[in-house]
Amino acid sequence: MAIKLGSGSSAGYFGLASGTASNLSTVAVVGVVNGEVVAGKNIKNTVNVEPVPTDNAYPKGWVYLIANVNLTGTSASVMQVYVDRTDVIAANVSVPNVGQYTGALIETTAGGVFYTDIIVSTYQLGITTPGYNNMDGYGQGSALLVNQLLAYYNLTAQMTLQSWSVPQSNILSFQINAMNSTGTKESTCAGFFQLGVDLNANGTIAPWYVPGINCKPYYSWPTQSGGPGRKGISSPQGTKLTLSIVWDSGLQSLTFKIVDDSTSSVFETTIPYYGGAFYSTYTQIEFQPCCANFPISSYMLDGSIYHMQITTVKASSIQQLSSSYMLPFSLDTPPSWTLTYYQDSIAGYVQTG
Repeated sequence: MAIKLGSGSSAGYFGLASGTASNLSTVAVVGVVNGEVVAGKNIKNTVNVEPVPTDNAYPKGWVYLIANVNLTGTSASVMQVYVDRTDVIAANVSVPNVGQYTGALIETTAGGVFYTDIIVSTYQLGITTPGYNNMDGYGQGSALLVNQLLAYYNLTAQMTLQSWSVPQSNILSFQINAMNSTGTKESTCAGFFQLGVDLNANGTIAPWYVPGINCKPYYSWPTQSGGPGRKGISSPQGTKLTLSIVWDSGLQSLTFKIVDDSTSSVFETTIPYYGGAFYSTYTQIEFQPCCANFPISSYMLDGSIYHMQITTVKASSIQQLSSSYMLPFSLDTPPSWTLTYYQDSIAGYVQTG
């Protein structure tokens, strides 16, 4: 969630609590008190984490907080606190009674406080490993899984890039992800398959895929005699792309394919695959802070993803993904990044900073 304090002395918290609606007791909280990010096992017992950052892409005063609580079944449960980014843990806080929580709460104890981008999920997510994705939580727009899909073998999506402008190549990209059972439940490189495109300088794009074994993107495409590589190929503003990740259970293989409908270019490769059906998916916009030579606000994207659908293993039925499957959120994403999911105006949402 994102928090912004009003003027003067202010204190606001978000966390988990136990008890009834009329008598709640916090068991894990994060918040902001007089410009300082705090966290603790309850509101009366917090520690200072760090001052509210001033170098993020949110408007001045806003800070995005993420708290991952891993229930270990012991009294040593720990809450990992992240401030605007998740390549570095800002604090590890002991929350011994967190297993007793019955719900979530927001509480303002002083002054005026603003809250937005509030997400609470008990979905079985992989444990966050700092640096596993150095993008996660810093300059990334994405969507949070809220339930497990029916087993499927085909993920497809279409995208229109209305325009983009970047001062450096291989820094801003978008992608779709398909995860098998392992990739759905664990934060490892196994069972996690990505298909994406770098938005490069001078109107070029560089397609890539991650084969689910090492989290490393590959830019070599056999059908393109090695492909465009990281340098990319020319593609016009307003380009239309079709992306697909398809498992063939008979051939025990996985095919990644991108079709640039604007230039008729096709990027396709097939790899051996024995990991079974997929159970989840999500989309991402990524910015690589590790290697960027320009501030995040210098990068611009305007695009849309639509016709995002799966084909189930049982009955081979095609299902469009609705907005109830993924909760939209943006993490330190500047207003220059606009991505609209789904073409259904009722189910759709616009993701901006």
